[in-house]
Amino acid sequence: MSVGCRTCGSLNPVGSAFCQYCGASLPQVPAPADPFRTAPRPAPPNPGALPPAKDPATGLLIELLPGFFGFLGIGYLWAGDVALGLGLLIGYWCFWAIVGVLMFLTLGLLICFLPLFGALYFAAPIVSALLLQKRLRQRQAQVAAVYYPVPY
Repeated sequence: MSVGCRTCGSLNPVGSAFCQYCGASLPQVPAPADPFRTAPRPAPPNPGALPPAKDPATGLLIELLPGFFGFLGIGYLWAGDVALGLGLLIGYWCFWAIVGVLMFLTLGLLICFLPLFGALYFAAPIVSALLLQKRLRQRQAQVAAVYYPVPY
């Protein structure tokens, strides 16, 4: 037999002094379960199970500002996505190294694509920062849904 909490209606093991779900003190005599209540709430998650949600606006700035100086991926490193951040950082440098080598090998014929490369130089950090901000907002919503579920 289990003990029903008078505050939230959850069932707790006999002998428990406090409710596992809401922390209210339990009666010593088992109370009958309320048939009109829904299923008991799940236990709150372990606080260390999910990473803390990072601020999306800060992530946007941390990705955008160094990105304009050739350090794309710093914001992802700050947000905890180490593999993606390192991939962006190294891939961005490799792309510009390849462009430089091709410019040298073609004796400057790639200069025709200078407007494209200029647009890419400014567009890549902006797009990367906006995608990071979207990713952090989604992660923030997931953490909020776990820690602050919709009451029933």
